[in-house]
Amino acid sequence: MEFILPSDINDEDALNLLEQVPNSHLENSTSSAKVNQSIGNRLLITEQGNTTRAEDTDPFLKKMSKYSPNPDDYRPVVVDRALLKAMDPSLVFVCKWPFPLRWKWYRIIVPEQPVGRCRHCNKVKFN
Repeated sequence: MEFILPSDINDEDALNLLEQVPNSHLENSTSSAKVNQSIGNRLLITEQGNTTRAEDTDPFLKKMSKYSPNPDDYRPVVVDRALLKAMDPSLVFVCKWPFPLRWKWYRIIVPEQPVGRCRHCNKVKFN
């Protein structure tokens, strides 16, 4: 899923924010509950048996769910500084282009599906 940066964040700053250790990872590492994600219904199931929707725990999915599913109304998700810090860098592809072009940013929605990117042409493919 493509996302874009607001005009006040340049590409290099966004990459630095993304590479910082997210607060959510620090909180999760101190928690004793292990979380498994179900692909089919996008539920999170903890050891205690509690279930929550993935949209409730992932700020990017929560923001994405507010957008229209109609392809004619497509707009990339706009990501701010706080959301960049909260995102898992292993789920983000950055297609870097030479100046004056802006970089393209993509978030993997289904982490269980392996995806690769060619470093030379920036084409993304399913492995």
